[in-house]
Amino acid sequence: MRKTLLTLVAVLLSFSAYGADIFENWEEKSSFGPATNGGTSAVKGKSPLTDIEYSFVRACKSVPGQAAIPAFLSIANRAGAYVEFALPINCKEIKIKTTSNIASTCKINVLAGGTTIESAYAVGEADKEYSIAIPEEYRKAGTLYRIARNAGNNLFAGFTYIEDAAEEPQGITLPYSLTFDEPEKVEGYTSVCPYDRPKFAYIAKGASPVYSGFNCVASKNLFSSNDIEYKDSWFISPAIKLEAGKKYIVKYTVGVTNQERAALGIFYGTEATAEAMTGTALEVTHYRGNGLLEGQLFTVSGTIAPEATGAYNIGFYDNTDKYCSARTILTDISVTEAASGKMPGEPADFTAVADKDGALSVALSAKAPTVDAEGNTLNELTALEFLRETTVIKTIENPTPGKTYTYTDNEAVHGNSTYGVRAVNSAGNSNVVSQEVKAGLEIPNPPTDVAAHQSVAGSIKVTWHRPESGIFGTGFGNLSLIKTKVEVYDGDTLINTFEDLSGEDADLEINDGTADQKFYSLKVYAVTSGGPSLPVEVNAVPVGKPVALPYSEDFAGAVPAQLLYANNNENYTASWSFMDGYAFFTGRSYGSLASLYSGLISIPAESKKVALTLEYSNDARSYTGSVLSVLVNADGEWVELKSEEAPKEYTLMSVDLSEYAGKDIQYALRGKGGQYSYYIDVKNIKIADEEESGIDSIIADEAEGEAVYYDLMGRRVANPSAGKIYIKVLNGKAFRVLVK
Repeated sequence: MRKTLLTLVAVLLSFSAYGADIFENWEEKSSFGPATNGGTSAVKGKSPLTDIEYSFVRACKSVPGQAAIPAFLSIANRAGAYVEFALPINCKEIKIKTTSNIASTCKINVLAGGTTIESAYAVGEADKEYSIAIPEEYRKAGTLYRIARNAGNNLFAGFTYIEDAAEEPQGITLPYSLTFDEPEKVEGYTSVCPYDRPKFAYIAKGASPVYSGFNCVASKNLFSSNDIEYKDSWFISPAIKLEAGKKYIVKYTVGVTNQERAALGIFYGTEATAEAMTGTALEVTHYRGNGLLEGQLFTVSGTIAPEATGAYNIGFYDNTDKYCSARTILTDISVTEAASGKMPGEPADFTAVADKDGALSVALSAKAPTVDAEGNTLNELTALEFLRETTVIKTIENPTPGKTYTYTDNEAVHGNSTYGVRAVNSAGNSNVVSQEVKAGLEIPNPPTDVAAHQSVAGSIKVTWHRPESGIFGTGFGNLSLIKTKVEVYDGDTLINTFEDLSGEDADLEINDGTADQKFYSLKVYAVTSGGPSLPVEVNAVPVGKPVALPYSEDFAGAVPAQLLYANNNENYTASWSFMDGYAFFTGRSYGSLASLYSGLISIPAESKKVALTLEYSNDARSYTGSVLSVLVNADGEWVELKSEEAPKEYTLMSVDLSEYAGKDIQYALRGKGGQYSYYIDVKNIKIADEEESGIDSIIADEAEGEAVYYDLMGRRVANPSAGKIYIKVLNGKAFRVLVK
């Protein structure tokens, strides 16, 4: 908007000085002639302030017996007095202001082309400004404007006209770049799709239905028998400011379902509608898809050369063949001004290579240009700039044209990044030559063979195997880049996190080792630059002082006397619960699993014959088939020592622990649902040194006399099983016997 001001006031000056100072070089005009009541003169000329011609009439002479006229523009008591002038054709408004000398009511007429467009009264008001809008039909060459006196004394201090300058184009300024890092970034876009295809929508990293390693927008081309002309879809940008006479490069990264064919193009127009996309940046071109994952995308680009300066919407066209069900995703949209004139030409032989083992490092190389943007010999080159996305990460000062320069970005960002290079001189920048590169390792699969046990009092040793591939199947060449994270929980409370663990084992201090033992649980993650894997959970890890022998648990009052942990639902639905006098396993289907873990138990080094004994049954059910297994962990590895189908009646099970003398052990009772039976009862769990009985071993016949049999823990057994050792009491004497 341009504003021009012509000030016509010099209240303190004499009339002659007023004319000399303000209207110097204006020639006299006398078309109205002298008047009997004081005379008038018409003056015409060019304003020294505006170069606009004015014709006006003002009182300018003293008459004998009459005071001199004050020095300001006056249309006072003179019939037909006026100020006449022309305006630029795009003028939209006039403003006139009364002086502080106004003393009476007056009326002003403003005419354009002989037609009155405004009449206004000034009722004795000083310093009042009138604003007169110019109708569009008068905004043309040849229109003559006139401010004419109608009545009263018209005294003016100022006159202003306002041009209706061309509106500044609204829209986004360049350079423009969009990576869809936030859902809000898509809100300014317009999606236009036919009835049989969903509109483009924001899809977050890792989310359905794309499951990609980056944010994007996606449109599914549903299987349709419609011909291609009935399935065209658009993703249209907000308005972007572009100038006539310049060229602009539009780029975006796209992915298409593997082996499907998509028709893509780039168009532009002045509205965010498909019909307005009349300008062509890239004609519709068919592309064969490689897939939607990182490393499978490709770049599509086009050039915009607008005929007029303005705000333009850019439409990304998307279509597919008949009977095709391709899905298309878009990301990394950019719009930049193309180089021209003496700006440098594009650098040559640009490469961007990510570290082959997955380190966050990208090696860059490019040859400095030898010609300018018009193909002439380049006379000036001040810099070569390497970029990551839109950020300059390395500047080569005063490079030699034709020479190759390299740089390694050791602070690369995990995942897909667009690297580029451009040349710089005083005329501007060259076009950016770019390449998309995937750096780092993808999210790993979880670690395997994870185990944990107390190594010394208060500390646990955790072991694992690092995964050899990521969640998308990419193999890891350098396993040293895979770190491990361990979270330690006390119940549901996270109490410590150990990160950046190298190798495949670690000793982690949990407490000072003097506290009574309690259970902790672990979550173990494999971690790469892509992020952490899903966790592997290790439950029931006892830490603290082990209990000594003899060990016993009778579940009196349904409350365990010893430290026990029920790890339920290990497979399907299954659980352990505590009843008065026994522990109860309940499965819900064949193969359902749950385990009951003990705390740490210390086996003396001098022990000769140590056994774990218990009584178990299938809860007196009619059907059998449920299985009870006994496992022992001494060095972080669980070993199954015995596995038996639960009988209908309580039966003694004995497990030899002699090989664990001198170690701290942890046992587990694992219940497994059978085909017809899903229940197990366990009672009277004991661990003791059998040699303490002092009874000699003999061979006995189960049918001999009216003997009474007890297990090695002193519990009576109604039906001794063959091949097992019992205490036999006969005629007041006790013997340890092996029943045949």
